[in-house]
Amino acid sequence: MITNKRGQEAPSGGSAATLVGIITLLFVFYILFLPSAEREELLADEKAPGVIEAETPLLQAAIGWLETVPQNEIEHTVPNIYLQELKSAQVISMMSPFTIKKTLTSSETKNFTFGISDPASTESVMLSFAAPKRQGTLKVIFNGYNVFEGEITQLNPAPISIDKNYLQQINTVLFEVKGFGLPPKEYSFTDIKVIGDVVDVMRMTATETIPISDTEYNNLEKATLTYYTACDQLSAGLLEISFNSKPVFSGMPSCDSPSKLDLFQDDIKPGKNVITFKTSKGSIGIEQLKLDTTLKPTKGYSNFFTVSQSLYAAVKKGDARVVLNIEFVDAVNDKRVQTNLNGRLDIIDQKEAKFERDISKVIVNGNNYIELTPLTNVNIAKLEIMPE
Repeated sequence: MITNKRGQEAPSGGSAATLVGIITLLFVFYILFLPSAEREELLADEKAPGVIEAETPLLQAAIGWLETVPQNEIEHTVPNIYLQELKSAQVISMMSPFTIKKTLTSSETKNFTFGISDPASTESVMLSFAAPKRQGTLKVIFNGYNVFEGEITQLNPAPISIDKNYLQQINTVLFEVKGFGLPPKEYSFTDIKVIGDVVDVMRMTATETIPISDTEYNNLEKATLTYYTACDQLSAGLLEISFNSKPVFSGMPSCDSPSKLDLFQDDIKPGKNVITFKTSKGSIGIEQLKLDTTLKPTKGYSNFFTVSQSLYAAVKKGDARVVLNIEFVDAVNDKRVQTNLNGRLDIIDQKEAKFERDISKVIVNGNNYIELTPLTNVNIAKLEIMPE
């Protein structure tokens, strides 16, 4: 055994190793309990000069389509519309002359059929005829309804009125002679007509179109339809308004006053929108008609990224830099985008597909943010913020 001058034993190799292990463990705990910023700086100092973290993106995103909204409100004006109930007396049907007789052994009848295209818009229907021969009682049946029964005493009798409720698209008129057949009863008819007042429904309905762009539709927040109704409240009929075939109003109009209707996004579509006004009777003027749309503000892209203490220190020393890379989908269209990096505003203005900018002077230690606001419609395939 080796002893020192005082006769003590020298420390063995195992004791020395234990001492080194304790010192190392204390050093590890010291580092672990350091504040994160100081710990990163201490560890960064242990690296060789000019060496930084592996070049992985600080931020990477596939952004896609960004579109600009040139204005927040758009006004679509529509020409004035006038709805008018116009009636005109028309000959609905005519029939060739005929004769019917009733004797003791026979009884003749005559019927004819005619059509009415729109019974709802046909009114004041009359059956007129001349009767050169008129003996006995005449019975006239219209669509199964008895509309006349009596003796005709004049060559040109008063027309027979037909109730509007009896009208159908296909109508049948039956003529019959009543009474005892001795002496024989006989009627002859000429100039047989069905006449009536037919409403021109085309003038009671009006349609206009309003174009809506894709950008306006995609950013639509609300839409309002306003108009001024010029009419006589006593004679005006029901007003119906539809937008793209969907009813948005049905009721009596507020004559000589403005009106407003709120539309939903589901009521509107990109491209051509059709608005239709219809009245049941009377005359109505739709004036100062316009569709006002309110759009959401331009929606851009924003995100956060983190710059570590070690990278920030390397950038400040000039040993590294941070670069913004943007890759657009095409290299044809003009591209204008406002960038905002930590409050620093810049403009991208180019046609090329790729864009690069050194942002080393703009970054800060810790949290950073970036915003992209489109000034033209752009399609961004990829955005990267890279350390180099």
